[in-house]
Amino acid sequence: MAPSYSGVWNISTQYQYRTGWPVDVNLEPTGLIAGGQDDSAVVNTVQRIIPTVAGNSTDFGDLSAVRQASAAGGSDTRFIVAGGYQASKVNIIEYFTYTTAGNATDFGDIGATRDLLSSTCNNTRFITMGGATATNTIEYVTIASTGNASDFGDLTATLEEGHVGVISSSIRGILAGGKKGGSRANVIEYLTIVSTGNGRDFGDMTSSRNLLAGASSSIPLYGDTSVQLFILCPPN
Repeated sequence: MAPSYSGVWNISTQYQYRTGWPVDVNLEPTGLIAGGQDDSAVVNTVQRIIPTVAGNSTDFGDLSAVRQASAAGGSDTRFIVAGGYQASKVNIIEYFTYTTAGNATDFGDIGATRDLLSSTCNNTRFITMGGATATNTIEYVTIASTGNASDFGDLTATLEEGHVGVISSSIRGILAGGKKGGSRANVIEYLTIVSTGNGRDFGDMTSSRNLLAGASSSIPLYGDTSVQLFILCPPN
């Protein structure tokens, strides 16, 4: 029988009964999914999932308005949503605090109205890149503060409809694919998140793609300690 959870435990007893500790759901890893379009309309809903527990999403709150084609990312404490389309393109940046379900709070603005942006981040900075109509703009905000986006640098080319999702380590951010001059591109470029500056060539994808999904992990898959990069491509 497990002992009372009150009082002082030694380390071996803590380990023995670790699975019995009551867990505050707000301390669990959290994933938030914001906006988009369903079968009938563009929505403003924000849904929550717990990545470590399989199951359906639950309601978390709402964006300030219905919106799709936004960029998103965040830190350990905040979720950021930037730009997007709601009747027209917007320059809005909003944020949520993971531990407090509720509606979006205004953060500031990106430099221009823009949708179909790519994004990357680490625990300190959130960065937006490109977007429709094609631009080479890179901007950033400091997640723990609020305010308008600041200039970071430029991509190597004007791009739109690149990856949707955060592809990064704590040091580097990655942009893959998109459209350049109206044609699909196979470019991959990177930037150093902790500094500012222009994008740099990383390599090429095996084919030219736009509107990709992207994600990354700090957990090695093949005995390598580097960050694993995933680029999920829809059919042409």
